[in-house]
Amino acid sequence: MGQLLRLAIFTLAVLGFGTSLATASPVVCEGDLDTGHGHHTKHYEGSIDPAVQCEGPFVGNDDYGSGYIDAFGFTWRAQDKDGGDGPQNGAAEGVLTLTGGGGNGGTFTIDPGDSNCEGELCNLFLVVLKWDGAYGYWDIGEVTNTTQFDWIATPYALSHASLYARYEGGTEIESVPEPGTLALFAAGLGGVLLRRRRGTRRLE
Repeated sequence: MGQLLRLAIFTLAVLGFGTSLATASPVVCEGDLDTGHGHHTKHYEGSIDPAVQCEGPFVGNDDYGSGYIDAFGFTWRAQDKDGGDGPQNGAAEGVLTLTGGGGNGGTFTIDPGDSNCEGELCNLFLVVLKWDGAYGYWDIGEVTNTTQFDWIATPYALSHASLYARYEGGTEIESVPEPGTLALFAAGLGGVLLRRRRGTRRLE
């Protein structure tokens, strides 16, 4: 019995440790780029902690001024840019608050209550870090409360950070019926068909 108890405690500890690593680990974007700024090819590296996935780094800049970007197979709507340009599309000032701009590391805070999302996915966000002549996209997943994230950017200082929300085009997402609802519908339809069949037999 004691051995079973120890095994259960060990399993729970391993699962708990694995979960904490999965939910609080930095996601790194890195690559060798020649940004054309006279630096020649350098190894660019940026990270956000925590995050889900990243794309990049790329040479240039995200097109914040257009209001939309495509990344991770979705379209994202511009919300705020800390380091210039301010909020877009009705989002409030302060939806994104950056610290450490002009350096190689710091934090940013997202307040989803100040965002202006579209459709059903109003708490899914993407952050762009722009440093020197490079930038990267980070999918940071769902943010439901005011949340702080850590960022790092090397070898050059961060220029700015931009925030985007998952865009659904303002269209309603069709709800999928629950299995219980489908079963109830099938039972009702079966009852109607059975009653009609009995009525037909009586007429014969």
